[in-house]
Amino acid sequence: MKEISVNFKIYINEYNFIQSRCNDIRSGSALHYIGRLKKGSAKIVSDDVILELREGDVFYIPKGLKYMSYWYVDDMSVTFDSFGFSIMDETYGYNMT
Repeated sequence: MKEISVNFKIYINEYNFIQSRCNDIRSGSALHYIGRLKKGSAKIVSDDVILELREGDVFYIPKGLKYMSYWYVDDMSVTFDSFGFSIMDETYGYNMT
């Protein structure tokens, strides 16, 4: 029988900006992220993709992605949920037991 052992951490945040802003993540994303835009709009720009987001959109940012994000206020703020996660053993190594 093979047992898969993976260490997993998740970081859950809600962000609320009252002004439009730009985030420079050209050094690379520290974690994997799944996000959900609740209010406002956004654009995520990498070397390969331009992702335009509207309210209700769900998006994924892979660990290591180099990008710029632009967040645009709609009716007083931009709000989104962010679920950052790290898989400690990204090779999904097997433990033989």
